[in-house]
Amino acid sequence: MAYYFYPNNDNLFDVDSAIKENEGIVDIRYNDMKVGDVVFVYKSKPNNHIRYMMEVVAVGIYDDESISKEKYWKDLDLFYQNYGNNISIRLKLKKTFEVGKITKSVLQSYGMSAPFNVIRTIDNSIAEQIINGVDLDDDSDGVSYSNDSDYYEGAIETVKMNRYERDRKAREECVRLKGCKCAVCGCDFEEYYGNVGKGFIHIHHVVPISSIGKEYKLDIRKDLVPVCPNCHYMLHHKKDGVYTVEELRQICAKLTEPQTELEKLYPVLKYVESDDRVKNFIDTSLSLSEGTSILKIQSGCIDNFGEYYPGMSIKDWFKAITSYVKMKTHLYELKPEDTIKWIAAETEITNYNKN
Repeated sequence: MAYYFYPNNDNLFDVDSAIKENEGIVDIRYNDMKVGDVVFVYKSKPNNHIRYMMEVVAVGIYDDESISKEKYWKDLDLFYQNYGNNISIRLKLKKTFEVGKITKSVLQSYGMSAPFNVIRTIDNSIAEQIINGVDLDDDSDGVSYSNDSDYYEGAIETVKMNRYERDRKAREECVRLKGCKCAVCGCDFEEYYGNVGKGFIHIHHVVPISSIGKEYKLDIRKDLVPVCPNCHYMLHHKKDGVYTVEELRQICAKLTEPQTELEKLYPVLKYVESDDRVKNFIDTSLSLSEGTSILKIQSGCIDNFGEYYPGMSIKDWFKAITSYVKMKTHLYELKPEDTIKWIAAETEITNYNKN
């Protein structure tokens, strides 16, 4: 089984009416799918969101057999184009998504990249997030919870589709046992945000619910893990399947640890504001006059602080300084007379990069 992304332009084909008037069945002109494949119908214009999840139930349907008749086509020239020789597939409705729920920006947060105007396959991890309603801005994962006293996952409730329930008490028990610190990166939202972040965390299912397919009694200690939204998304970002918590920990460790002994001995100053000496030097230099050159500031930093950062190249210094200037310019915390100087400095950087 494969998952497909299918963009539909409402200005060309009225997919809503076709589905409604044919009891959830619609034919689309495409012949490169197989029975059992799942299709997410994305309403491109004017809506830009996924509206339907459908299953391929038949293939090889010619125009005279199609149920998607002329009345559904708003562009008749397109309807009659190559008429008689077009081959369609038949889709059956499995789920209708809320209007404006799974938008282009949400799909991008799931890891889906452009283009959004062509039919194509999508990764299982993205499809799973669409089906289960993973919302990176919601600590409840965007799904409904039951009120049963036992912890069961994968209990299938039949409405017009199969909806996987999750037990809110299971989440609460996981937090009680394991706390609200991310099991991957160690992030604690209360430490960063105070009371605003208290109790905020996502709960990751080690075994994806959609792969269980049957009622499954949870082992809270083994099956559930608290993770931050970023790590939760990255766990599901594996092309084939899901990363384990330990796999993602190792990936993070490789990125955060110095890769060589040389890097340990010769650090690079990525953020000017992390060193008050450098920050104050740049602030003072730009306050002297409007004509202070960024290149002169760069030379001054190397002369005054180069011994502390011997591993930094001229390019590294330029990058750190320009990043600080741009950040400072857009904070809008400067006096009017100082703002002019910082904007002038940013303009100089822009022109320098162009050349």
